[in-house]
Amino acid sequence: MDKVDLVNPIPYSKLNILFWTMYDVANTIFSMGIVSLTIIHYGEILGMQNGFDFGASHFIASSAITISTLIVAIFLPVWGAYADSAGRRKPFVVLMAAICILFTGAVFLFQDFLIALSLFVIANITYQWGNLFYDAMIPHISPPNITGAVSSFGVALGYAGSIVALALNIWAATTFGTPTPSETLQNLVPKSPQINAGHLRYMFPLSALAFLLLGLPFLLTKERTTPHQKSLKEITRESFNEVIETTKKVLKYPDMLKFILAWLILSDAVNTVIFYMKDIAVNALYFGESDASILLGIGVIAAIILTLPIGPIADKKGPKIAFYLVGTGWIISTIVFILSGLLIPKEFVFLAAIIIGMSLGGTWVVQRQMVIELSPPEDITQYFAYSKFTGKLSAAIGPILFSGVLNLGLRVLGFDTPNAYRLAIFSLVIFFVLGFIVFYTITDYHKDYSSGKRAPYK
Repeated sequence: MDKVDLVNPIPYSKLNILFWTMYDVANTIFSMGIVSLTIIHYGEILGMQNGFDFGASHFIASSAITISTLIVAIFLPVWGAYADSAGRRKPFVVLMAAICILFTGAVFLFQDFLIALSLFVIANITYQWGNLFYDAMIPHISPPNITGAVSSFGVALGYAGSIVALALNIWAATTFGTPTPSETLQNLVPKSPQINAGHLRYMFPLSALAFLLLGLPFLLTKERTTPHQKSLKEITRESFNEVIETTKKVLKYPDMLKFILAWLILSDAVNTVIFYMKDIAVNALYFGESDASILLGIGVIAAIILTLPIGPIADKKGPKIAFYLVGTGWIISTIVFILSGLLIPKEFVFLAAIIIGMSLGGTWVVQRQMVIELSPPEDITQYFAYSKFTGKLSAAIGPILFSGVLNLGLRVLGFDTPNAYRLAIFSLVIFFVLGFIVFYTITDYHKDYSSGKRAPYK
């Protein structure tokens, strides 16, 4: 019997795995319902209700995302290591989820701009920390030979949470009314009585309630407990030392250094698209709530269907070739967003959403495969953790840069709002092109890897 099983053996079962997976469905409601659909748009309106202009409101709301993601990134090495060594992981998931649900729902109660955003910051931090412990449960609820399949099942089923959030958004807009249309909002002065948040304020308690209800089956999950290996103090010291040591290794390994640099640039742009896709549709193209929700729904469905072929391409041709497909998709889709409503009909963004869905899922496939092929077997865990750490740092920078370029267009260059958004989107194209160029310089070792060789290659 496995050593781990001696602590608390439990039988593996499909039902237990399903209970665990339901948390993926539940927490995706927060990701889609609050982060993607609500927080930026609500921040713009609540900020204007509190006396800030549109550009300042957008920048402050974007800063909330940056602050929360930065805090997550800083503590990621510690919590990641602690999740690996903790005797139990489920209680931490429950604790973080409870805090996230509580603070998400509490946003509804406060009309003060900064208080509402502070509550969101805490909710977003605990949501992401909870995911760390949730991911760490996989080896403790699944047989070793199907952990990959279990993980994929969780991701695929998690998209159901996105559909729930989109449906919830459409229902709330129908029930509680839509916010002030963007073409009107952008022409109003702060504190104007015409500024109305509509259903956006209600999305916080509704999303919190849906998160709670769909997450309840997770409480029935049984995990194998393990001996608690180290104290949090020991783990904190060792984790930051490991970041320093891994950085030294990366600096001595040219191809891994190029990949990490490319990943920093690309994940900045990718995560920014995720944060602002609805915001762009509403404020630059003047889509209504239903059309914006349909746009994101198309992207989700495309991600489910079109991500599947990227894996076999990466297996057969290598992650570098797969990236050429994915990277080209990102560049084309962002250019379509820039031109829609300007030189081509705005409905073309629905085509862009399909390409984004494929590119989004493919990006994570390429990232995982590239780390596997470039990492020496004894360092693969370190490099995975390091790429995730640098990706989170990059994700913290993206929103503030996007909003900064948007305000440059509005305040300095005197652009109207749609064209200021196009300028901000163009900055993403630059990031994608730069990431593409750096990625191109990475040596393609796929043939060596496929033949059984492992890094470092000679």
